[in-house]
Amino acid sequence: MANFHENSLNQLLDEAFVTTSLTNVNALIDGLPQNSLNPEQQARLSSINVDNKRFAERVLTVMQGSGAGILPNFFSDANLSNDLGLFEQLETLENRLQVALGRVSDLKRIAGHEAYATANGVYNIYKMAALGGIPQAEEDYEFMKERYEGQGGNNKPDEPEDGI
Repeated sequence: MANFHENSLNQLLDEAFVTTSLTNVNALIDGLPQNSLNPEQQARLSSINVDNKRFAERVLTVMQGSGAGILPNFFSDANLSNDLGLFEQLETLENRLQVALGRVSDLKRIAGHEAYATANGVYNIYKMAALGGIPQAEEDYEFMKERYEGQGGNNKPDEPEDGI
């Protein structure tokens, strides 16, 4: 008999992969500077776009040329260089992490949808079997129906969608 819904994942991640991934994420978190922004700072501090980054790079070039003879010493080309370098490193990390997080979120949603659709299908079969008087089905249905009790209406579970 064919499965009544698509089960496109039907797998677990390798435990060694999960462990290594978590270790690497923790190492990433631990390796980053510990600074963070409060909500006021998040609203106040400006971000940088392509034009502003190009401008900062041009300013760095000028600072490294004539800067020492013109600028006060509290303007440091080394600091600007470090800020731009860190920005580029973090941008690369952020881009890759966004791809990874998007994939993790999508897979999590698919797995959750498939689990809930299967659970609803099983629940409905047990509900019908319990209504038909099958003793073990009645006991198991009573155990499962807690999810839908007290929700008003007709206590029918969400209908599983076709596919994902």
